Amino acid sequence: VADTGNHAIRMISKSGTVTTVAGSGPASKGYIDGPCSSATFNNPKGLDVRHEFINSVETTVIIVADTGNNRIRRIDFVPSSGSCIVRCLTGLCGNNTLSESLSHSKATPLTGYADGTGLEARFSSPESVAFMEGNYFVVADTGNFLIRWVVASNGTTYTLAGTLQPGQKDPAGNPLAGCTPPCLVGEQGFRDGNLSYSQFYNP
Repeated sequence: VADTGNHAIRMISKSGTVTTVAGSGPASKGYIDGPCSSATFNNPKGLDVRHEFINSVETTVIIVADTGNNRIRRIDFVPSSGSCIVRCLTGLCGNNTLSESLSHSKATPLTGYADGTGLEARFSSPESVAFMEGNYFVVADTGNFLIRWVVASNGTTYTLAGTLQPGQKDPAGNPLAGCTPPCLVGEQGFRDGNLSYSQFYNP
């Protein structure tokens, strides 16, 4: 369960017992990665779960739409040992995360739009995720009016569906100062058709 207001990820057992997997409650909002006991979230609103064998060890993989941080986070939980690690998978992941080398500059959460590696990609208030067949999952990038496609193992992010349009420009047609490349924004609407022609409104 993505316990939004408590900034936590919870688990309900078959017997009805509730356990906090990661996050420490309403006073712990943040974007810290690392052991689940000290990791923090900011209004997570959606998640999906699947079981994988990683290095021959059964692992519960939880992908979280960390809405308030404009990031997608990954939790690897090993039931047999209790090991539990949170890392930023995509959404300006910098050296304050476990997902990239310490040679990268520190990144803090920032809204926006960009495809690319987990270090470079940006989201705007993503609210839900869903695993797909193979090593992929999709993201409802709510604030960008887009559906994104992410490689689950390394966070490489693509735009799957929705219409993109140029961001704000000056009278000469140049991107306004502060418009981060690629300086594109999603276009809201209601339209069926091929992937790049279709439109969404806060998916």
